[in-house]
Amino acid sequence: MNPVQWILIPYSTFFSRLITCLLLQSPTPIPSQSPTEPPVTTDRMLYCGAPNKCTELGGDEVVADMIMNDQHVVRCCTENTALNWSDKCLTIQGVYGTTPNECYMKKTFNEAMQICSSYDGGRLCSGEEMKDKCASGTGCGANTKLAWGCTSFQGSCKADAECCSGQCNQGECSEVNPQPSEPTTWSPTTADTAQVSYVR
Repeated sequence: MNPVQWILIPYSTFFSRLITCLLLQSPTPIPSQSPTEPPVTTDRMLYCGAPNKCTELGGDEVVADMIMNDQHVVRCCTENTALNWSDKCLTIQGVYGTTPNECYMKKTFNEAMQICSSYDGGRLCSGEEMKDKCASGTGCGANTKLAWGCTSFQGSCKADAECCSGQCNQGECSEVNPQPSEPTTWSPTTADTAQVSYVR
């Protein structure tokens, strides 16, 4: 169509064709940004079997690298009363601890995690629980030994027993006793979905 023909086109037809041309053009793709991956750590915590009893081993809290396959004591905690574990916590309510009867004195972090999770509701004790004596005096002479601890809120995890909350959610430790989230105020309806899929 030459310029003269364009001039002769009625305005309504012109705008109709212009809009059609604009809609048929492919939109310029917006480059997607890859989400920032959280740093991966192989560090895990060790806690003294009883507070102030591990001075010669580095104190009540010691960082260990799990890939070095260090071997330490296994002590477990739970909220499951059916396990009949000791109620030894000084201030924490509803948490019970034990040293398994097999006296696992030399286990890697992964082994300790598996041992604790083999009990219904069992998990590794948190640092707070270990320092509150939740598993102290539960046997095997482990009060003067370092025991594996659990990963705190938002730490990376592969299994529930790694986490202080006992819950690993999509590779991240959930919060201990999370507060209820705000109610969702909007969710897509069929009409919204249809509109979104229609606009290109």
